Amino acid sequence: MNLKGQLSGDIEALSELQILDLSYNKGLTCSLPQSIGSLKSLSILILVGCGFNGLTPDTVGSLSQLVFLSLNSNNFIGAIPASIGNLSKLYWLDLADNRLNGPLPVSHGNTPGLDMLVHTKHFHLGKNQLSGEIPAQLFSSNMTLKHLLLEHNQLTGKIPPTLGLVKTLEVVRLDRNSLDGSIPSTLNNLTRTSELFLSNNEFTGPLPDLTGMNALNYLDMSTFSSADFPLWFSTLQSLTTLYTSLSLYIHACVYLSPTPSACGPAEFTSIHVQRRSLDAPVRRCERLAVVGTRRGRGRPKKYWEEVIRQDMVRLQISEDMALDRKVLRSSIRVVG
Repeated sequence: MNLKGQLSGDIEALSELQILDLSYNKGLTCSLPQSIGSLKSLSILILVGCGFNGLTPDTVGSLSQLVFLSLNSNNFIGAIPASIGNLSKLYWLDLADNRLNGPLPVSHGNTPGLDMLVHTKHFHLGKNQLSGEIPAQLFSSNMTLKHLLLEHNQLTGKIPPTLGLVKTLEVVRLDRNSLDGSIPSTLNNLTRTSELFLSNNEFTGPLPDLTGMNALNYLDMSTFSSADFPLWFSTLQSLTTLYTSLSLYIHACVYLSPTPSACGPAEFTSIHVQRRSLDAPVRRCERLAVVGTRRGRGRPKKYWEEVIRQDMVRLQISEDMALDRKVLRSSIRVVG
């Protein structure tokens, strides 16, 4: 429609309005009026791809009939209104691709939070500037969430073990944050999850054990490195797409070698190897011994070139073999 200008506060006069969709009107460069909360009959509010800015009005939480709330791809700033937790009928929550910041709100006392949205199927909150830890209270076994999209934010801390309580999850995106620590073992309770994104964080420890995630077909762990390829990998029979680091890919080639004793996933449609500069530092070093030198200040660095060469020596793989996948696979024998 190519609408321009502001959304008037007089919109509150449309008291019987049930659907408001103003999507893709870039000329609507204004804040959303507080009076939006007066539309008590509103069940669908879609403002995708406009130019709305300013704070998201907390009066949105007064829209008790709201089922579909999509404010993505605008320029909203500030915190996610805790009042959204009052929307007990909400099915779809999409606030992605804005400039929202602050923590993920959860309830406490008389203050509502996102943990109260037990009937909501979609949390699309990626591509913002959300910060702080992912609250353990956010998840419970009462939730019916299908999509949890928190990618490309500034979230820190560990993945809460309570995430494994939401067994209805089908897509989980935690990539491109600053999450750290080890992956909780409860993650393998997500047996309906088909897509899992964990890359570009600061995780430490071994690869997560994903045994039991039989529906998983897309796995992105491209910034993980591991000394050995995990044995649980053979149980992921639905996996078709794997994003992995180069060092883990070398182990994958060994483990998935086409021999009668190999028992990896049935068929890959694609394996994507993340390439990093050979002089890029390794994020995690379990042990580094330097003989005949004095220890200086700071943390000793270990580089990917060294890690890759050590793996190749241990696996007896020459540079020519590493460059030719057919030669590499034909030269490997797995003894089971």
